[in-house]
Amino acid sequence: MAKLTSFLNLPVPSPNEEPYQDSMDAFFANMDINLFSAVTDRNILMTGGGTITFNFSTETLTWTQPILITNFVTGFFWALQPGSAVIRDGEFLYVTLVRGLEDIRFQIDLLASVKSKLTDVPQKELHLDWVVASRIGNKIYLANGKTIPAEADGFAVVKFSFPDFVNTEFLGEGLVPAPDGFRREFFVRRNPESNLLAVYWDGLRMVPGLDYTLVSPRRVVFASPPAPVPGATLNCDVHEQTVLFQGTYPEASIWSEDVSSILPPDGSVTEFPLQQAHAVGTLRVYLDGLRLKLGDFAVVDATTFSLAVPPAAGMRVLVDYFMDRYGTSDFLPFFVFNEIPLQVAVGVYQTSANFQAGTTQVYLNGQRRYRGWDYTESAANKITFTTPPAPTATVLVDYQKP
Repeated sequence: MAKLTSFLNLPVPSPNEEPYQDSMDAFFANMDINLFSAVTDRNILMTGGGTITFNFSTETLTWTQPILITNFVTGFFWALQPGSAVIRDGEFLYVTLVRGLEDIRFQIDLLASVKSKLTDVPQKELHLDWVVASRIGNKIYLANGKTIPAEADGFAVVKFSFPDFVNTEFLGEGLVPAPDGFRREFFVRRNPESNLLAVYWDGLRMVPGLDYTLVSPRRVVFASPPAPVPGATLNCDVHEQTVLFQGTYPEASIWSEDVSSILPPDGSVTEFPLQQAHAVGTLRVYLDGLRLKLGDFAVVDATTFSLAVPPAAGMRVLVDYFMDRYGTSDFLPFFVFNEIPLQVAVGVYQTSANFQAGTTQVYLNGQRRYRGWDYTESAANKITFTTPPAPTATVLVDYQKP
């Protein structure tokens, strides 16, 4: 009887097999197929953790928020809840990821352990001991590439970050070709990630499935009638398909959720439900395409918001937000939503923080305005309108921080 490997239970070639080299080649090919067809722990991205510290006097690593462990190929999430662990020199903090049906059926809350050697323990289900942090001498090496060095006071702090969102979002891009009054089919310049596409017609947010249909990754077909007339502006925001953030940001970000299809307005309803709990500070609301400011809407709780004026029957209510899921609030340090900037001169408005160039989303009286045409990012924290808004106008801005 052929000897079986302890991990995958594959038959090991016998030295008597001829030709032996071919048998070994077939064996390793079989190993590759089994490993890389079932493994869901490859290409793992680790984020979250809040403030991560290591106290060298007590040899204790502490993390204040859930550590989000995400496979950005499969989109699976695992969460290591806030906690601490003593890590001595030569030891590492690890979690066991179970691969198989459990990955698909439900999320697994991880328990962290510390040891100094990885061992191959035969199990029916594939598994992996995945290292979160390791200690060598007086340094802690984290799986996201960060290092906590030994400080003079024996205490150091490092935070995870997502500095490169700007590389995957393209804001205010025009649909092509230009409207001619007859054409209803237009094209997006990039491949949207999942449903992360927001379409605007003359600055009004369109409702997917009602105002338009995305019939292929890049083809938008508007409903009829009417067709966009010559001179109309057709723009979109798109989160492009990428390898780096696939399964992390897209999984956590909800765009164009039509709450009015769940609870249709009737002229009296003011409270509306969200399908998922949202992270505080991330909710954006659109009423018949117009962006509302805080005060026009209010957050009731994690899954409910209210409108100051009950919308009439037939009006459409769209929302965007981040899901409050496994530490997605870690995105918040990089985003500002629903800010009313300070007017500092005629047509010039100042944001409360600096923004990453190219990431501002500006609304004038609820209508989306476009960078380079309606306004410019004239400084690291200022926007300047091409035509100054009226004194009574409402300016609203979202942006990403550097």
